[in-house]
Amino acid sequence: MCTTGAVVCRDDRGLPHVYGFKNSDSAPVGYWHGRTGGVEGFASLAYGLFPQLGVNAGMNEKGVALISSFFDYADPENEGADGSRYWSGDLRGKAQGEALAKARTASEALAVMNDVFERERELSIGGCHIIADPEGSLFVFEHSRGRVAVQDATNQRWVARSNQAFCLFREEQRTMSEDIAQDRNERLQSAEDTLRFLTERDIQPPDARKALRQLLSSHAYVDSQSHCDNGMAAADPVNRQGSICAHGIVRGRSNAAIPHVTMSGMIWELSAGTMSYTLGQPCRSAWRKLSFDE
Repeated sequence: MCTTGAVVCRDDRGLPHVYGFKNSDSAPVGYWHGRTGGVEGFASLAYGLFPQLGVNAGMNEKGVALISSFFDYADPENEGADGSRYWSGDLRGKAQGEALAKARTASEALAVMNDVFERERELSIGGCHIIADPEGSLFVFEHSRGRVAVQDATNQRWVARSNQAFCLFREEQRTMSEDIAQDRNERLQSAEDTLRFLTERDIQPPDARKALRQLLSSHAYVDSQSHCDNGMAAADPVNRQGSICAHGIVRGRSNAAIPHVTMSGMIWELSAGTMSYTLGQPCRSAWRKLSFDE
């Protein structure tokens, strides 16, 4: 349902700055941003969806971030159908909420995710969960159809997902319909290009934020990949596969073949303890900010 990632940048003094990001793509549903928890666990700056229990993405007060996305290799069902039933059996938000409340490090969060999916008997909707902390640890917890796997991307300093898995069902993913594969591959390539750029040079936080905002605002055009910044693109976005900022993509983002839009773009700055977000598509919406100090 999303394009997600995390990256460890270094400024001109060599100091690390860790960022997590997400575009939340879904058939239109209610959503929220806010501060959660803090009574019997750590508070979080988080995002959630009304049909989904728990936290869809967030960062706790220790700077541990968990950012989820959908994964499956099967073509979505029932084009044009009501999407409400496609949230049934979704443990992703519940697991992330528990990890955010308990974890002081990315490794601890990974252990909680493993524990939740081991003890729950029902099969969950598949997903990939990017896990990061201010020390630069980067993991991806993947799960689908009763199987789990972990990627450690710490040494790479960046990681991204666009609804595919790297450790599970590699052969099965090669059988997906061409339009779905195109959508996922093009979004992944755009994200990886940006993250490589950010890790190959010293970069100050304002420039890193700008690059990530441009990524989350980007559209795939018929003849080129182009970026827009708050509606300042030279042309209206073409509604085609590969656009990170979605305007009605039907296939490839979830298990429902119904039009998906980007409802919010989000960037977490783990060391600074802030969450920037949009109310609506990043290409046409102002960025707002939450912090633990507010």
